[in-house]
Amino acid sequence: MTVPRISVVMPTYNYGCFIGEAIESFLNQTFTDFELIVVDDGSTDHTHDVIAQFQDQRLVVLHRDENSGSAVWARNDGMAIAQGEFIVVADADDVSRPDRLYEQISFLDQYPHIDLLGGALLPVGPMGQPIGPPVYKPVYRSHFERYRLKLLQGETVFVHGALMFRRAILKKLGGYHFYASGGDYEFMMRATRYYTFCNLRKVLVHSRQHPQSTTQTYGEKMKHHYRTIFFAQEQLWVARQLEQADE
Repeated sequence: MTVPRISVVMPTYNYGCFIGEAIESFLNQTFTDFELIVVDDGSTDHTHDVIAQFQDQRLVVLHRDENSGSAVWARNDGMAIAQGEFIVVADADDVSRPDRLYEQISFLDQYPHIDLLGGALLPVGPMGQPIGPPVYKPVYRSHFERYRLKLLQGETVFVHGALMFRRAILKKLGGYHFYASGGDYEFMMRATRYYTFCNLRKVLVHSRQHPQSTTQTYGEKMKHHYRTIFFAQEQLWVARQLEQADE
């Protein structure tokens, strides 16, 4: 079996009403050399039946018997079996534009010094209708260190569901740490210690806004709690680097 260039990892839990459209958005991509790993995290609705309707050799399905309580666990399960040179983060309630994979892999092939690439989102309602203007994240083409600075300041600099990164990042960092919320933020923090980031100023995903989505579920108070933990970890890491430099 030929190893795909891209591995798309999509965890899902009780998103039967959305996941069919999310899967189709990848199977209809203009760039076709990929595998789509869907991790069903113990869904109790009709998610399994929706997934089973797709007969495509690029689709790989993992089923967890019980819900993990966090998409972080399910995402790590998918990344553990990913074979691609590039890893793509996908959410089961979002829709990726048809040229998403092509745009991202073309950019990373052209700029091999960049390791992680994001993009913009268009917020849409439960039925897929636009409910606001596109949300763009910062593009620092000449000052990559600003991504790390913004993260240290507690700002979100990426659309998580629009990320593509080189497999080397996953090998070094070992995946996401197991936080119920904010696992992606912590992963970005660790990655900025070693790798170069960038964003495309293009809408790559239609991000569905609904009461069950992560952005609606977790409030600012909880996000602040996790950020406090991350900052403490970061300070310890910097202190260790300074100690080693003095030895």
